[in-house]
Amino acid sequence: MSKTETANPKAAKTQEAVEKTLKANQAAAEKAVKVGKETAEKALKASSEAVTKAYDQALSAAKETVQKTFPQAAARFEELAGLQRANLEALFSAGTVAMKNVETLSEEVLAFNRKAMEESVANAKKLMECKTVQEVVELQTDLCCAQLETIVAQGTKFTDLALKMAGEIAEPMQARFGETVEKLGKPLAA
Repeated sequence: MSKTETANPKAAKTQEAVEKTLKANQAAAEKAVKVGKETAEKALKASSEAVTKAYDQALSAAKETVQKTFPQAAARFEELAGLQRANLEALFSAGTVAMKNVETLSEEVLAFNRKAMEESVANAKKLMECKTVQEVVELQTDLCCAQLETIVAQGTKFTDLALKMAGEIAEPMQARFGETVEKLGKPLAA
């Protein structure tokens, strides 16, 4: 038996119950993230397919109308339609990158929470082993300082990760913007 169990069996049982609850909550959070990821992937795929199908139908109808009404503009229409298709693909690409980045961020948050819960349990054990109020105050002060440092470091890490992710998400759209401006800047073919 540990010192805590011998000194206070009620506290040991409470601590055990807290540990069990924390582990169950962590497992539930991990399962929720997994289910959320799978649902998001299915939704992105389904919406991408639906938008692509609708776009193809609208493009086909518009192409037919342009060829009948303005045959001289048909070549430019094809060029613009190809440009729009590439823009749509860039948008889907950005969505896929965003989803992967959300997954990465979720995993990071879960890992941080898991570590925080484990540290909380360990800290509770340390507090229960204190013999005097002075020891409790000193330990609590040390724990608070350490926790504040951890939160600041983790906040910085999350901020850096979010900035990196924002750049990755914008990248496909920025590339398409440049290509679109370049192509649309050309004069119309006579």
